[in-house]
Amino acid sequence: MIFINLFKVVVITLFFIVSTVQADEFDHVHLKGLVHLYSKGVIEASKKDNIDYLKPIITEKRGKKLFIWFKSWHENNYFMDARIKNIRFNSFDIKESTAEVVTDEIWDYRYIQIVTKEVSQPWTRVFYTIHYKFVKEGKSWKIDDALILSEKQTPLEKLRK
Repeated sequence: MIFINLFKVVVITLFFIVSTVQADEFDHVHLKGLVHLYSKGVIEASKKDNIDYLKPIITEKRGKKLFIWFKSWHENNYFMDARIKNIRFNSFDIKESTAEVVTDEIWDYRYIQIVTKEVSQPWTRVFYTIHYKFVKEGKSWKIDDALILSEKQTPLEKLRK
């Protein structure tokens, strides 16, 4: 009888450990996917001056910041053309309703004049360290903030020499 009760305790404990690890791994994968979607969405939204694509994955607070950022470019007749070269995930801190992720990212970007399509800033490689903050809304994670911790820019011409 004691053996059966001990066995039940071990099985229940193992079940909780496995389900916790699986849930944690699911959150890691989900948060990584959101960072990739967000990055690609920022590129598209900057060209179209429209953040609708991002609304399902960002909070209203983040949406307002992006809206202001994009409007400042467009009011000056510019948009950002960019390519994501690499995103490396350095750390995850996941709690019940908040999460934080730190990445190292490499982007190539340039600025283009909207009307004439003239390149106003040539391709530049940027090395970022970004601290993403997430909140859970219902069962879904959303990006609440993206803080640039460090940024180093190098014109692509210099990298090719």
